[in-house]
Amino acid sequence: MKNERRKRWLYAVSGFLIMLVSGDIYAWNVFSASIARTFPAWENSQLSLVFTIALISFCIASLAAGFLGGIRSRWFIWAAAALFLGG
Repeated sequence: MKNERRKRWLYAVSGFLIMLVSGDIYAWNVFSASIARTFPAWENSQLSLVFTIALISFCIASLAAGFLGGIRSRWFIWAAAALFLGG
């Protein structure tokens, strides 16, 4: 019974963190205004290209993690994601 309770919390915390990270990409409007002020020579099309590249990278990484999930352990996927997102 105690192990099941621990798993529930692990799933809840994991889900929260995944939603937090995936929602970060959609907060682009908050970041783009600051970037536009910092780099006034950049046009809106150049700023949207940054968002497009970030979104495509996010989707490809999610797809790769899904495929690797059947091959590697969950901890390997978590470590790779942390290193990828941490820079």
